[in-house]
Amino acid sequence: MPLSGHPTGFIMANLILEQLGLEALRREVGNPFAFIRHFNRAAEEAGKGELVFSPEALALLSESEREHALPADGGVE
Repeated sequence: MPLSGHPTGFIMANLILEQLGLEALRREVGNPFAFIRHFNRAAEEAGKGELVFSPEALALLSESEREHALPADGGVE
């Protein structure tokens, strides 16, 4: 990913900020799984359907979170 994904993450974070507010970003700092879910919700609320992850992609995200995230880090128990 060019520039380590920073431009993409910036765009995603801005959409979350615009749609869900600063607290949504702060609440899940350090949890990339939650970041993607927040982005998806923000894209849906903004009416940007072309940016929304598919249900299959979100299912894979949840599966990956169950396998790799630690409960202490905000992961799924």
